[in-house]
Amino acid sequence: MAFAHHPPDCASGLIRLWDCYLPNWRKYYSNAVVTEAKKNEEFVASLRQIESGEEVNPRTTSMDTIDLNSVSMTRMIRKRKGSWYQLPKDLAHEN
Repeated sequence: MAFAHHPPDCASGLIRLWDCYLPNWRKYYSNAVVTEAKKNEEFVASLRQIESGEEVNPRTTSMDTIDLNSVSMTRMIRKRKGSWYQLPKDLAHEN
């Protein structure tokens, strides 16, 4: 059996119970959120580094998968296809 680390955001009555019986949960939860945000930033930075690495044409270069550390494939899709959107309308374009 597992126990939740924090209450759901939408249950105000449940949050009062957590505050009553587990008064230190907010301190641990706030630290976890900051740590998770930092991990996400580090992960995105490592992906950007992989993405900016050397480009290799697989048709002209023999690639041995044993020696590869990582592979990055980039796909381009249209924001809108026909009458429906594949991506959110307000998504900003990044280069």
